[in-house]
Amino acid sequence: MNFKVTIIIPFYNSEKFIRRTLKSIEIQTIGLENIEVLMFNDCSTDRTKEIIDEYADKYSNFKAIHFPENTGSSGIARNKGIKLAKADYLMFLDHDDTFKKDACEVLYKTITSENVDHVIGSFTVNNQKHLHGTPQFFRTKGNVKISNVKECPQLFHMAPGIWSCIFNKKLIIDNKIEFPTIIGEDAIFLAKVLLNANGIVFLTDFIACNHEDLLKESLSNRRDRNNFKEYLDSITIVGKLFDEFGMAENFEDYVEYRLNYFLNHIILSDFDKNDIKFILKEMKWITNSFWIRNHEFKELKKNQRAYILFSAIINENIEFIMYLKQFLYKQFMQERKLNKLKNNNKQIKNKLKNLKSTKKWLKYKLE
Repeated sequence: MNFKVTIIIPFYNSEKFIRRTLKSIEIQTIGLENIEVLMFNDCSTDRTKEIIDEYADKYSNFKAIHFPENTGSSGIARNKGIKLAKADYLMFLDHDDTFKKDACEVLYKTITSENVDHVIGSFTVNNQKHLHGTPQFFRTKGNVKISNVKECPQLFHMAPGIWSCIFNKKLIIDNKIEFPTIIGEDAIFLAKVLLNANGIVFLTDFIACNHEDLLKESLSNRRDRNNFKEYLDSITIVGKLFDEFGMAENFEDYVEYRLNYFLNHIILSDFDKNDIKFILKEMKWITNSFWIRNHEFKELKKNQRAYILFSAIINENIEFIMYLKQFLYKQFMQERKLNKLKNNNKQIKNKLKNLKSTKKWLKYKLE
């Protein structure tokens, strides 16, 4: 059968999310018969295997692939999926995320009608209304279409959300683009796609996916020193790609946007002084860079917590860094708790509003 899109999903101990995630695929407006779904189980110890086997039995276009040994990397599953995919266009989904019901249809129609290699949509986090990972630069631009990324290097400033994109498989295969098996693999993969793509469209206002809490304990958010080192390594890998494609002048801004994410996770870490010393050593190539003292850091300054911490890191004052980290962590958690209370309050108000409407309707009926 000729599928329009292949969706690749790595699963590991995902029994709590699988049905919700796959339900978002079942209801796609493009038609389920036009979608191939490749589900990879990385030696889960819960009911993941049983559940994806159930879907594979139910639908002929859902394939369950079980790794014999735990790979510990979603990139291995994705690379395998790229090779197995029957459709000409690829999409990716994390095990606990959900597509909006028209995600496949809109992205597929755009990439085929515009004759481009890559289409990017926006995404939300935790079903909040505001777009996540879309820089302010694009908020008033409308849809963006370019022939290559050099026309709009600001695309590198976006959060690396592969789950809100569609890719021409030929682009991936011809340029031998793969997911590496280190933290930051999505950013490296997307950088290679952007640098090699002939034609890119960014649908700035189209929400393709809801991504679950970025602070959850996913592989990329396990806050230990080795993962932080790998994340920094991923930035240097992208830097080499910038050099290779003649875009070295754009690397400073790229580092700034990636630092925002990196510093937030240092604040949320349980690092001790030895861990901080290790991180400072690994960050030398950034803090000692000739451009760092003169860079304006316009974007980083918008996140005051991250900017204050980075200023302390440049000065290498470990005692002050530890104090700041604890203070900023408490501040962050208080804000998060307050936002949660606000959201709960809003939900209660909506329920009361609906209840009042129901009472009025009942009163009308009984009169």
